Amino acid sequence: MGDSAGGGLSLLVTQALIKQQLPLPRGLVLLSPWTDISSSGESHVRNVNTEVVLTMYERDWIIQRLLGSNHGQIPPDDPRYSPLFGSFAGFPPMFINVGTAEILEDDSRRVHTKAREAGVDVTFEAGEHLMHIYPVFFHYFPEARRTLDNIHQWIDNVFQIKN
Repeated sequence: MGDSAGGGLSLLVTQALIKQQLPLPRGLVLLSPWTDISSSGESHVRNVNTEVVLTMYERDWIIQRLLGSNHGQIPPDDPRYSPLFGSFAGFPPMFINVGTAEILEDDSRRVHTKAREAGVDVTFEAGEHLMHIYPVFFHYFPEARRTLDNIHQWIDNVFQIKN
């Protein structure tokens, strides 16, 4: 499980495990995964005024720190940094959650589409008018509590947990 950059890292690690033919996790839970450091999704512009957690200024600062002196030398669609541009073939089941008011909304939607096209079992949930990693605010938003309940149910189903 990973949220934001941790969600992107979860995807990168899974892609590396597949490439190296190592054991995979049984499932991935991704909350607002950051999957495209090129910021090519329309939501980076469309939601710039509604995003309250991960602003474009913070995003740009993080990208600068991530790439360091390599900034400008690495293609923006390099799958070593942006899992969106890698392969999803052979992935385990995934649960992807994103808010529709966040700049990373399209990152999640595009991963969902690519993974389904690769034959991955993907559950996708979008929180209407909610911000980046909104499920962590479960004390404040009933939608966040419902999302956590949905994730719990998804985990029970994927891992075939009997109550």
